Amino acid sequence: MSVRNISWRGEGLLPRPLNTGALRYTVLAPARVDAISIHHTTGIGLPASATVAQEIAYIRAIDYYHRTRRGLDAIGYQMMAFASGRVYVTAPLDRYGAAVALQNGHTLSLALPGDFSVKAPSAGHLTAAAVAVAHVDAYLARKVVLRPHYYWRGTACPGATYPTWAPRLRPTTLYYTVKSGDTAYSIARAHALTFARLTALNPTGPVPAPSRPRPWDGNWSRIYPGDKVRVR
Repeated sequence: MSVRNISWRGEGLLPRPLNTGALRYTVLAPARVDAISIHHTTGIGLPASATVAQEIAYIRAIDYYHRTRRGLDAIGYQMMAFASGRVYVTAPLDRYGAAVALQNGHTLSLALPGDFSVKAPSAGHLTAAAVAVAHVDAYLARKVVLRPHYYWRGTACPGATYPTWAPRLRPTTLYYTVKSGDTAYSIARAHALTFARLTALNPTGPVPAPSRPRPWDGNWSRIYPGDKVRVR
């Protein structure tokens, strides 16, 4: 489960902020960040079967809504985690976001598509969210507190179910399920680990997939889709 940066300072799949003098261009130093704000988008999310193209279209729709209906210069959220397990950086982590009024100078934001007022996110959705949190932890080189949007503002975001799933956003251990094309080195890089640290977290190798064609032989160049690798 990797993190893909599609922001205007990443792959550039989202447009730059409208106003060249906007606060969104102001550098947000990692040392200033003391919290991650957690959000839901409300409305309809996407199923776990959604494609990458559908997720990017969803993110672009949020960006358009924030620009045209909310009066923002760009999408407010800095990260989004989907039920598919995929995670995206949607606005630069080193620039101000626009997710919580008056709090964007010291917070980074993570949004989960969907409405969690009544029903909590799925297990896969929460695993993706935990990967996003781990990505921010690695970026900051420390852990900061996780806060629901409603901690600061008079809002129900990210839904009344938040207390039931908040502990799963930063689990003690975290496993990544190997996908086709993954290597041990690409998995380590995606989770801000060295290869040595990855192997130290997995002294007996990956948890084998049920369909694994042969037992683990100690060779990290032979990992298979469906294997689980500990990344925290």
